[in-house]
Amino acid sequence: MDHLVSKLAKLEVGEDLGSQALNALLRPKPVLPCACAEKGPASAYVRACLQNVLAEYWGFLTRSTGHWPGWMQKLLRCVIITGSGSTVTGVRNDKDDATGDPVKLEEFAWNLVVIDEQLCILRQSSEEGDGTADHVPVLHVTRGIQLEALRKKDDRARYYSSDSERRMFVMGYVRPFYVDALAAMEFIAHPASVPPVLKCVADPTARRPFAYNVGAAVDASRIGCNAVQESILRSMGTNIEGIQGPPGTGKSTTIFHIINSLVPDAALVTCVQNKAVDSIAEKLATSAMTFVVFGNDKNLGPTAVRYTLKAQVERDPEVLRVAARLLRTAAIAGLFANQLRQREARRFGPAHVAYRRKLWGGMDDKARSSREKDDFVFNSPWRRWWRAFVAERSGLKELVCLWERKARELQTNLAQAKSQARAAITFRAKAALCTIDTASALLREDNQLGTPITVAIMDEAGTIPEYKMPLLAKLGVAAVVAIGDQKQLQPFSHVDDPRNTVPSGYFHRLARVLPALPMLEVQYRMHPQLCALVSATFYDGRLTTDPGIAERRIAASGGVSWVGYDDVEAEASGRARSTSKWNPTEVEIIEGFMARAGASDLLDAGKTIMVISFYKEQTRALQRMAEGYGYKPADQRFRIVTVDAAQGSEADVVILSCVRSNPKGDIGFVENRNRMCVAISRAKERLVIVGDSKTFRRRPGAWRAVCAGAVAADGVVA
Repeated sequence: MDHLVSKLAKLEVGEDLGSQALNALLRPKPVLPCACAEKGPASAYVRACLQNVLAEYWGFLTRSTGHWPGWMQKLLRCVIITGSGSTVTGVRNDKDDATGDPVKLEEFAWNLVVIDEQLCILRQSSEEGDGTADHVPVLHVTRGIQLEALRKKDDRARYYSSDSERRMFVMGYVRPFYVDALAAMEFIAHPASVPPVLKCVADPTARRPFAYNVGAAVDASRIGCNAVQESILRSMGTNIEGIQGPPGTGKSTTIFHIINSLVPDAALVTCVQNKAVDSIAEKLATSAMTFVVFGNDKNLGPTAVRYTLKAQVERDPEVLRVAARLLRTAAIAGLFANQLRQREARRFGPAHVAYRRKLWGGMDDKARSSREKDDFVFNSPWRRWWRAFVAERSGLKELVCLWERKARELQTNLAQAKSQARAAITFRAKAALCTIDTASALLREDNQLGTPITVAIMDEAGTIPEYKMPLLAKLGVAAVVAIGDQKQLQPFSHVDDPRNTVPSGYFHRLARVLPALPMLEVQYRMHPQLCALVSATFYDGRLTTDPGIAERRIAASGGVSWVGYDDVEAEASGRARSTSKWNPTEVEIIEGFMARAGASDLLDAGKTIMVISFYKEQTRALQRMAEGYGYKPADQRFRIVTVDAAQGSEADVVILSCVRSNPKGDIGFVENRNRMCVAISRAKERLVIVGDSKTFRRRPGAWRAVCAGAVAADGVVA
């Protein structure tokens, strides 16, 4: 790592930093993460960011690989590829037969793969693409280190299926690692280019004034704004702002009003998950504001996908008008072409073809050798002459040419209309919405908004890693507004560091450096009983429930309950090679609850259900049980997820499986307060906690309070 930083510091302006970043991925070395200083110089901060990117990449690589014979076929997706050594031109699934299901070549752009026992990255021709191109005819192979040098060689792996086809083993999408590393490398190589906002990110106590439109009227005609939210909006005045948003307190609403009223130019709204993008898009869609969503359509939510640049261009009135004309014109050209083919077919039908086949059969081998059979049968000089004669005498040839020419002109007009619509939309747009991994798409010139993006707003900021901040600074923003909750989960990490030094997220550090962050205090999600429990346990009793929401939740007969059982040895270890836990007793209880409470009746009534577990093994057991009743994992009305996957989600009814139950009272990471806060704050109407109350009552602190609070709310523990 020190060698890489030293090398970057010696680079001259114009040298290829992209190759350096790519080389770091293709020839990886073990890197341990480091904690960013609470406050300090930007140079040290950027170096720490680069180290953490490379540590995350090493963790990703380590988790994707194994050491035992046959690990590649077991852990990695295997496909058959065609092409030369430096390109991939075709791909299909690896199956015993030669007709594997077709797969799209573009799915593998910017994937880390293994080809011929060597790490490789597949890239498109244009390196500035955002990975969402509609068609990629060829992918270029950039080769790296041999698996043997990484001590990852798998002697059982088969790499060739024929002379022209090879097997490719896919590890996963790595472009985010590349762009994050490249952004940090650029600032290390050129320290003078570090912008003031990144210096203030590194040291939030040195934040500078920023001119928000705090005096502007807040438009609450479509989306309300409570007194606490408006007070926070009026208090904003620096280029580094943080707002604490506990569960259900209207973070998306606050973001809407910041963009709509306070931001002087344009804003970037970014987050980790696409569902947060969709939530913001729903709010912005209610206003007259023009905004653009960037990302892959298949990953975006229903509202967000309607506001991608491509979708908005296709809805443009002029584009629709030209497209309709092109459709009609192409239909007319096709009609005349079909009439011409019918007339030609009447002159040269099956009898002519049969006659030509008979002539071919009467030729000797020497005469055949200089000809091609299909050309002789179907494209004879006699047939070509009569085809031209029929076309000329009927007048259809001129009509076909005329309408095909008109279609080509309209295709040009359509391309121009789309270009003009794209320019108009980006010129008017006041906000760009995307996940943090897609933010690099804004570096492309054709994706830049007409109004400069001066403010970056981070939603669910607690889940955004520190090493993403150099990329945000590279986009040219002058201010960063982070809205998150330090009481909830920190960023996901691939690193399994025994030193327990995995760094926290940017928002968690910001909350430590600036401890008096303003907090949204009115929640619009939870039943009042659940709100009281969450508020007392995690937020010093500051959370309150909106009166209208409280009335609706009470009318729904919800609340909090704890379902216990008398079995202090119910938990069990997971499958081989897994340290996860599962609890068959709790699976049976939840199965009985689903049958007695009528899960299907709840779904028929329009309610949503979420079953949450602290362990992946328990989640898998619950999914197998639910599938036996006909529930499908893709059904968003009935979800079974881990706690980590539940952050940012909500459901009318939530069932929480605590899993741990043992005589020692050991509950492992279930005791983590941030994970607890997420787990018990997802329900809107009803939360049912399934757990061994004896085990959890032994734990001092939060779990004892939650257990007691659930008993007080429900009266008894079953």
